[in-house]
Amino acid sequence: MFRKSLIVFVISVFLFSALALTEAYASKNHEPQAAGIEVYDANGQYLGLLASPPSTVYVPSLSRFVNVSFLHGAISKTELYFQSYDCTGIPYISAYNSHFIEKSGEKYYTGAKTVPVEIEVHSHLSSYLGDCFNYPDYWYPTYVVPAEEVPADSLPFTLPVALPLEFK
Repeated sequence: MFRKSLIVFVISVFLFSALALTEAYASKNHEPQAAGIEVYDANGQYLGLLASPPSTVYVPSLSRFVNVSFLHGAISKTELYFQSYDCTGIPYISAYNSHFIEKSGEKYYTGAKTVPVEIEVHSHLSSYLGDCFNYPDYWYPTYVVPAEEVPADSLPFTLPVALPLEFK
């Protein structure tokens, strides 16, 4: 019971922080304003606001975060979780990562804006290995939200970003 309460508390604090951050960007014209350190790529492409050094960026137009790799300019990868044994059905993303845009395969995902639920995970799609791994003899519970695809053309910048990043 304590574990569940702690997880819900941590998620609540993080979501509250994200909501408070978005409120700070509203101007009298209701347009996003730079209220902190702006992040640009080496070509001058605006990425967003530095949320957590060295590479977590808040993207105001999407109200989401991205982690930018200093090695190759891509955003972080994610694991998709499933209740099925063969990575089919509704894809879920970890509640911890639900406020990020991350890549799985050739697609980008974020978490649905809903309350996390605990499910029995029987398989997951590995972004790192590109394979479906299942758990036929056991399962493990985890807190998740449904994964929502983010079309690449809806991102306000092109990926991979040109390195090094610039901070203003």
